[in-house]
Amino acid sequence: MTPAAATPAEVRVDQVGYALGEAKHAYLLGGAQGTFTVVDDHGRTVRQGRIGPVSARGMTATKPFSTSTCPLWTYRVTAAGATSPPFRIDTARRLDRKPSHLADCRGTVYAEPKFAGEGGDEIVEPLTPLGGRVDVEGGWVDAGDFVKFTSNGVLPGRAGFRAARRPGPSAGEGGTPLSPNLAGRVAAAFALGAQARTSDVGELVTAFPHAYYPESSWEGDLELGATQLALAARELDDPRATGWARDAAKWAKTYIAGDGKSTLNLYDTSALAHADLAGLLRTGVSGAALGVRELAADPRRQLDTGVERAGQSPFRTAVDVTDFDAAGKSFGFAATARLYQRVTGDPRYAAFGARQRDFTLGANAWGVSLVVGVGATFPRCPHHQAANLAGPSKVLYGAVVNGPNGADNFADLPFPAGAKECTRPDESFNGQGSRYADDPSSWPSNEPAIDFTSTALLAFSLAGTS
Repeated sequence: MTPAAATPAEVRVDQVGYALGEAKHAYLLGGAQGTFTVVDDHGRTVRQGRIGPVSARGMTATKPFSTSTCPLWTYRVTAAGATSPPFRIDTARRLDRKPSHLADCRGTVYAEPKFAGEGGDEIVEPLTPLGGRVDVEGGWVDAGDFVKFTSNGVLPGRAGFRAARRPGPSAGEGGTPLSPNLAGRVAAAFALGAQARTSDVGELVTAFPHAYYPESSWEGDLELGATQLALAARELDDPRATGWARDAAKWAKTYIAGDGKSTLNLYDTSALAHADLAGLLRTGVSGAALGVRELAADPRRQLDTGVERAGQSPFRTAVDVTDFDAAGKSFGFAATARLYQRVTGDPRYAAFGARQRDFTLGANAWGVSLVVGVGATFPRCPHHQAANLAGPSKVLYGAVVNGPNGADNFADLPFPAGAKECTRPDESFNGQGSRYADDPSSWPSNEPAIDFTSTALLAFSLAGTS
């Protein structure tokens, strides 16, 4: 370990803040162990204490802290001559977002493109417009490179960094077989998709080309769809409710017995399905393939996996910061901890979940919030066309970027054609195979994505209602 005097001290905190009553941790990088102080926005000391032990990897010391003072004030933590960014201690309300794509009332419809190439993502035939215009106004902010994903028709937008309008996908013919994971998710959203005829399990559809998001998990999606159908049917006194509930329990049991289990992220929605299915099972479902106790053991398995990994991290984060989706998976763990407590009443993972959220909001080595516009330091140069032109906080408030990633993923990244120069060169905290870079070319760490943002919204909403 480098002598403390040779390393400038830094204090890392959740830059949005901490909810009343939840665990609160800050982290000291460099400096010497000793005491810390929490001061309010009037400079008054509200809490003092000793810094906790240095982590096993010799990088950080953690400082658990709390205040009993009035909420709604702004606080800072000082230690070893360093001062943290400001944060609040408040109720669990977090974020808001605005509608996007408000100029897309006349989009072009294209036929499904043909892909080939080593990565399966090169268009080998000219795109074919199908004629006419469609209204695709509104919805979620696109990923930063404006790639378009859907089941039955797509236009990847990598032809240049700037684009005038997003395209509209063509719809499939009635009765077209659906990939089973999509059937489950459509059912969950619309309570209709589970009635679709699914295809044989093979290459699942999440995107064209499949190489972008090679999903293999699908049983949890059907569990989610069947659960939502059963819940809707019960509300409407539909006699099919029990049958759908049995289907949901069957798919849950199949998922739990399978080899494709993961944690809540783009590829695995089982935690959402389990939470709602548990409520159904508690009301009584004759012939159900499993009970609440067996069902609850799976999100506990997911969380235990995260806790084990977090024990090896200086910031107690459960995700691998040398791999993709660090922010999205961190929010997934935070959401799962809340869902598990809602189902079981067991708060044992509450502090773990809060620390995963803290990691995404600034309590990380780089001291950066991974949510645009939120916190004292956040991405200023994201890999996103509109943000590059207008400024990220004007158009991307609330968007979530990937965050740290494997350093090898940043080799030879081209600067996007037509982009404005924008660099944030401080990368002094890169190391141990991980890197975070805030510039328009660094899509492995600085590209916002729908799945990151939606998982964050779920985690924040659960925190605000628990």
